[in-house]
Amino acid sequence: MAYTTKKLTLKHGDYVIEIPNGSLGWHRKIMKAGLGQIENMLEHTDKIFVIRLDCHPSGYSGDNSQLEVFLRRLKKKLRRHYPDLLLGHLWVREHEKAKNQHYHFVLMVDANRVPTSNVVTDAAIYVWERLTGIHPHIPKNPYYLVKRGCKQSIQDAAKRMSYLAKSRGKGYRPNQTKDYGSSRIKAA
Repeated sequence: MAYTTKKLTLKHGDYVIEIPNGSLGWHRKIMKAGLGQIENMLEHTDKIFVIRLDCHPSGYSGDNSQLEVFLRRLKKKLRRHYPDLLLGHLWVREHEKAKNQHYHFVLMVDANRVPTSNVVTDAAIYVWERLTGIHPHIPKNPYYLVKRGCKQSIQDAAKRMSYLAKSRGKGYRPNQTKDYGSSRIKAA
């Protein structure tokens, strides 16, 4: 990833998003991808859960295939109980001093269809543990309830999501492997 910025805020439409530790460098494209998915989801429903988690794979991989399997299985598991569930995501791959890469996720789910964010968190833990044998890290206060038209809830979730955009740890991968990815939920 070539371009980073060191601004402390991101202006996105009507929002000004605070970027904690922005002076250390962050990727604008990652933030724009995540914000775009939040906005598009809020066109389909009036409220969403935005949930953070971190996952470590069982070994180094030159590609993100384990991540792709995780997302596919997670969607399948959740849709078994909640058919046609709208589920968005943003993920980043980081590789710093450890031998293996690790992933940071933001999962976005229709809060009208799923009773609590724990349903999604528990499903993600179950799927990742089955896939890798490793328990994912769930940070403190891992979710936000974001409501359409509530500027503050969007700004708070985006501020938390900004951690995924930090420059540190990005770019240490084979050329054909992505540093980040997001769902492709279209606006309503």
